[in-house]
Amino acid sequence: MEEFEKSIKISFELNDIESIRSALQRYQNLLKDDKAVEDDIHQVEFVKLIDGEIHPLQKTDGNFEDLNNLSIWGESDLNRDEISFDGNASDTIMFSHALKFPELKDEIIATAKEIVAYSRRKDDTSQMWQDDLCVFGIEALYLLGLKMPEYAYLIGGYLIPSWDSEHADYALIYGYEIIHRFGFDKNMLKMFSYCDNWEARAVMLGGDIFSLDDTEYDLASFFEDNPEKYEEFKEIMIERAKDQPFIEFTEDDHTWTPVHSFYETILMSSKKLSGDYDPWDLPPEAMEESFMGNTFHEEATLLWEKIQSVLG
Repeated sequence: MEEFEKSIKISFELNDIESIRSALQRYQNLLKDDKAVEDDIHQVEFVKLIDGEIHPLQKTDGNFEDLNNLSIWGESDLNRDEISFDGNASDTIMFSHALKFPELKDEIIATAKEIVAYSRRKDDTSQMWQDDLCVFGIEALYLLGLKMPEYAYLIGGYLIPSWDSEHADYALIYGYEIIHRFGFDKNMLKMFSYCDNWEARAVMLGGDIFSLDDTEYDLASFFEDNPEKYEEFKEIMIERAKDQPFIEFTEDDHTWTPVHSFYETILMSSKKLSGDYDPWDLPPEAMEESFMGNTFHEEATLLWEKIQSVLG
C-alpha cells in the first residue's frame, strides 16, 4: 500500500470537548466546500496536539476495544500496532474518541451526514480515496452504526449508485456486517432503504459480490411472513424519499423507477421464484413473480405512486 501525504492536518487536544468539537466542525466545512479532496485523494488527517506538537492518532486514542474488534478491510491502518502520519484511519479514530463524550453526539452525527452528503454530491468513487486502496468515511460510519444503530442508514446513503465495486468492493461488506449483528429491525430496513446502489443492497442481504444471485437473507419471504415489517418498510421508503432524494443509475432498460430497483433486489433474494434469473440481466417478466398477494412490479408501482403523491 502506497502512502499519500495529507496536506490538511486538523489538530485537536485529546479529551478536550471544545477542541474536538472545533476539529469536527472544521472537517464539516471542508467537506461542504469540497476542499477535503484534492488531486483525487482525501487530504485530511486528524492529529493530536501534545505540548504544541502534532502526533498521529493511535488506536489507543479512541476506544481501543471497539477499534481492535472491528471487522475491517485488511489494508486499513487499524490493523497496525503503530500508525504513522498520512495514514487512512484517522477519521475512524477521531469518531471513536469523540463518541466517548455524549456532549459531542450532535457534532458527530453532523460530521457523518456531511461525509454522506459529499459522497452523494460527487457520486464518483474516484473522489473518495484515502490512498491507493482505501476510501475515506466508510469505517467511521460503520463504527457509528455499530455504536448507534439508528444511524446505520448513513452507510446506505454513502454507498452511491456508481460505486466502484471492482476496486472498492470491500466497502460494500459493512452493510452486511451491520445487518448480521442486528437483524432486520427498523434501523436495518432503513439502511437498506437509503441505499441507491443495487449491488450494495444485495451484499447487505448476504450476496456474494461476484454473483449476487444467492443471498443469505430472503427479504421477500421475511416480508411475507411478517407483513407488519413490509408495511414498516414502505413507510420508511416514503420518509426516505422526503429526506434523501433518489440518485438514479441503471443500465437496465426495464427499471421503471428508483423504487422498482429496490423491489428487484427483494425479488432476487427470494428462494421461491418460478424462474432462474440473472441479477445482472433481469428480464422484465421477473417482476411479474408473485409477492404479497400481488406482483413485485405492481407493489413497486403502488409504492412509487404513493411517494409521488406525498412529494407532490
